[in-house]
Amino acid sequence: MQVPEVDWKAQYEETLAHSREWEKRAKANKSAADELERLKQSQMSDAEKAAAKTVKLQKKLDVFKAKK
Repeated sequence: MQVPEVDWKAQYEETLAHSREWEKRAKANKSAADELERLKQSQMSDAEKAAAKTVKLQKKLDVFKAKK
């Protein structure tokens, strides 16, 4: 019984094309997510912005304490 020959170059090119398609989708999603975040930020009050920054800084402090 003979094993069929595999065209590795064609397999590679197909996988590469598939990878590039997902890369394009990821970049498009990142752009949309960034735009949504900017919109949310522009609609926040000063108190909401301060609260969000406090939460972000608290997370960084927790990570720093965990490392120490």
